Amino acid sequence: MFSNELVNILFIFIILSMWGILLYHSFLLIMAYKFFTRGKVDINHSLKQVKEWPFVTILIPAHNEEVVIKKTLDCILLLDYPREKIKIVPINDNSGDKTGDILDHYAEHHRSIKPLHIPKGEGGIGKSHTLNEGLKEVEGDFVCVFDADNNPEPNTLKYLVAELLTNPKLGVACGKVRTQNRNHNLLTHFVNLEFISHQWIIQGGRWYLHKFAMIPGTNFVIRKKILDELGGWDEQALTEDSELTFQIRDLGYLISFNPFAITWEQEPETWQVWFGQRLRWIQGNRYIVQKYLNPKRAKFKQLRSLAYMIAVYQLLLISLILSDIIFVVGLLGWVQVSVSGPLLLTWLMAFILFITSISVTLSFEETAENTWKNVGFTCLMYFTYCQMWIVLAVCSLFQNPFKNPQKPVWVKTPRVKLEG
Repeated sequence: MFSNELVNILFIFIILSMWGILLYHSFLLIMAYKFFTRGKVDINHSLKQVKEWPFVTILIPAHNEEVVIKKTLDCILLLDYPREKIKIVPINDNSGDKTGDILDHYAEHHRSIKPLHIPKGEGGIGKSHTLNEGLKEVEGDFVCVFDADNNPEPNTLKYLVAELLTNPKLGVACGKVRTQNRNHNLLTHFVNLEFISHQWIIQGGRWYLHKFAMIPGTNFVIRKKILDELGGWDEQALTEDSELTFQIRDLGYLISFNPFAITWEQEPETWQVWFGQRLRWIQGNRYIVQKYLNPKRAKFKQLRSLAYMIAVYQLLLISLILSDIIFVVGLLGWVQVSVSGPLLLTWLMAFILFITSISVTLSFEETAENTWKNVGFTCLMYFTYCQMWIVLAVCSLFQNPFKNPQKPVWVKTPRVKLEG
């Protein structure tokens, strides 16, 4: 049914592509460790250089957020930053619940909170549009963005602003996102491990090595003049954070990652919600690849970032799918891989590398994440959670890659009320 020669070629392609990505991530892990060892020193140095804190406007896009918005505002009000130098703009985008009432109540008791209510008929068309409306209310030279379910730690804003003040080449300073509901169930445990390792290895490693990080959807500070120059956020992008990253790279600015500027947020608690979120990420990244592969606007820095995005979201996933197909048809006796080599050792080394990389990044955390329990979750994660990306890859292949899948609507993770 299948040509053994073709299967051998595909098998070699799978091995090379998967190991190429794994080895690159291993190198980034080493860079992340170097970054971790000197991170606190660099942050304290930046803080000591600040003589006067600038005015910052904090934008909080909110659409039906009554369950979480109170705690978010409480945490932002507790930020260790001069109160007279902060303007907090929660943007009530066409909410159908009590979000607007809650914002107005807080505004009555806190002068720094200035809610913006987008009228019906003008809102409800996405986070990017909401942020662009909030941009009209910005005062000062710096804009900070938090999602409506975020609980930033008190020192977060100072850490991010200090980086921008002490490095004029920086356009954006990004913090770290932690999983607030990480102990809720098995899925949230997996997401927590994924987020920790991804941010230390991909964000921290690439920042240390290439002076480049990706903007997350929350917990970052950006220079207002950059947003003015760009005309705000791209309202067609589902992953507006990644798209903004490429635009800022076009302008020649650096984007930093600060792992000690932390915010806590909710992550999906059901597989259905998780699946929808990650499929949206794949769709959004496809839009970015299509947009920035245009030869007229592509630059070397952009192509390097695009190559990594394609490798992670396309090449790796395709390799995983092909490897599973070869495994199944091999069991059925339809084909036989005749490529010789230590195949079992290759798989075993990939597994060990996966466990080791996550365990190392867990040791960086200050919340006692490096436990035997989490090592056990990591082992289980390899055989379950990671394989779900194959299902995502298959589903994404059925989407038209030449059609922009974006629609101007709000797409966000459903919120739940957490204890504490």
